[in-house]
Amino acid sequence: MIGKPRENLMKKVLFATTALIATAGMAAADIKLSGYGRFGALYNDVTDATNFISRLRIQIDVSAETQSGMKVGARQRIQTEENGMGAGNGVRFYITTGGLTIAGGNILGAIEAMPGLYMNTKSGGTGLEGNGFTSLVTNTAGNGYWNWDAYSSGGVGAANGVEVIYSANGFTAHLSVSDSNRDALALSYKFGDYTAAVAVQDSDTAANQKTVVTFGGKLGAADFTLAYADNDGVDKFALKGGANVGAATYLYGFVASEDLGETFGLGVSHDLGGASIEAGWTRNDITDMNQISAGFFFAF
Repeated sequence: MIGKPRENLMKKVLFATTALIATAGMAAADIKLSGYGRFGALYNDVTDATNFISRLRIQIDVSAETQSGMKVGARQRIQTEENGMGAGNGVRFYITTGGLTIAGGNILGAIEAMPGLYMNTKSGGTGLEGNGFTSLVTNTAGNGYWNWDAYSSGGVGAANGVEVIYSANGFTAHLSVSDSNRDALALSYKFGDYTAAVAVQDSDTAANQKTVVTFGGKLGAADFTLAYADNDGVDKFALKGGANVGAATYLYGFVASEDLGETFGLGVSHDLGGASIEAGWTRNDITDMNQISAGFFFAF
């Protein structure tokens, strides 16, 4: 396991949080609404079906600042997709002072928040809604998908737990411990136009054990990321990136490989000014499946 047992770590984090709150009085408060909407279509050649897809996400961030400058806050989301009614989720509470953040509840998760895991696109994957997110080296046909802690938009959060994040001078350390029996530590360093990151997740469940390494940056108008993960013995590599073509168009793609085969994709994002057109195609040789998604995206 990483560090001491999770029970002791949780107690120490909660004790430190209580001590921080007790030392300062409240001075200012803030409420912020943000989010995005997307809608369009997804074609899958395995089912030979084209379906309407959509999501509306409203994010509520509330915070108060003490007289000493410490920030205490919380985040909650309301999210509606094409196959369900809108609903709230579990809350993430946090305290930030200087470069240190202590959070509890529906935590972000150290691997989920590490640089280079997702693509530099509106969906974080390919096309309008990710096209299965096979570009992530932590998603594998040989070891499963989404078996790490992440902030849950539609529930109380299987990753209910605590996390400690410290950032200074380009360096970030992120430790997360959760009720889903996962301990994760991610370290990253940004230097110039480049960022290197490494993360480790340990668990009593062997399939949840991971080591992830990413390196990425910018080369003029282009960006790139090299990524690798050991998913309990299932190795996966990925190269992903894109480039701006003119002032309004971003072209991107990825190729990923694991023992069972390869996945790859291409996409485009075209800025309309206040909204964008998102489209992407992915090919999964492991499942012999092609997906195409396209539609509109707007943020607020």
